[in-house]
Amino acid sequence: MCVPAWRFAACFAGLGASVSEAAWCVFLANVLVTIPMLASAQIGTKYGVPFPVLVRGAFGIHGAKLPALLRAVVGCGWFGIQTFVGGCAVRSLLGGIFGMVFTGPVSGQWVGIDAWLWYGVQPNSAIGVYTAGASPIDLLCYFLFLEAQLLLVRKGAESVKVLERVAAPTLVVLTLAMCVWAFSVGGGWAGVMGDSGVGSIPGGLGNAVSAGAATMGTVTKNTFASTHFLPTLSSVVGFWATMSLNISDFSRFAVDQQAQVVGQVVGLTVFMTAFSVIAVFVTNVAAGLSTYRAFPKS
Repeated sequence: MCVPAWRFAACFAGLGASVSEAAWCVFLANVLVTIPMLASAQIGTKYGVPFPVLVRGAFGIHGAKLPALLRAVVGCGWFGIQTFVGGCAVRSLLGGIFGMVFTGPVSGQWVGIDAWLWYGVQPNSAIGVYTAGASPIDLLCYFLFLEAQLLLVRKGAESVKVLERVAAPTLVVLTLAMCVWAFSVGGGWAGVMGDSGVGSIPGGLGNAVSAGAATMGTVTKNTFASTHFLPTLSSVVGFWATMSLNISDFSRFAVDQQAQVVGQVVGLTVFMTAFSVIAVFVTNVAAGLSTYRAFPKS
């Protein structure tokens, strides 16, 4: 349960998926990835060894350095992705608090496509090419989130445990709060996620939800299963696939095999599915409500 997982699941709405299609896709993908993850985690729990030591059985002492290095490279990529998405979340949060300072106007010293011109950065320069598509405020939020992560890295793994004790229940509460909001605004389960997967809000908002989903690029109804299900299934599997390789880095700290099996099965197949479903219909309602407010009925 994390911001990238929410953002990834929200893309289902843009593909025209209904809540049931999204749920089955995420559930099946997580079942597929849970099987090798449990097999790999079992060895870590039994022998208490991390991934670099585990692969010595197949690659030898010196040969194990290559898969460990490759896994580290992939980890660096994921760190960059998580930092980017976290920076976007920071900007959205600050935009909700401070308003136009972080969300507009289209031009200015901090926000907008020409904001870098205030600092003498030309679009065709080396820096201009590198920062294309990102405003100074985007870069600031990115580095704020990066600094927060580096602070945790510096303090060690124990600091992550301390953070999780606060972050995990907070995330659950906020997720449930957004779920309640979507249900209250969308008029219940049938109102939020109709057969088309784009919702139907009473009081004239039904068309707004459809328009909001269309704004996100929603395809024609009933095409997700035939056109997008398998590619999306593969993408969801890929989201956790690398973790199935080095899950022993974490499972070696499990108290016993039952604890690691129950934790992974429940966490991936139950909570991740529920989390993704909530992301789909909250995204539908939010997009539709935004469209309705921008183009109210006459």
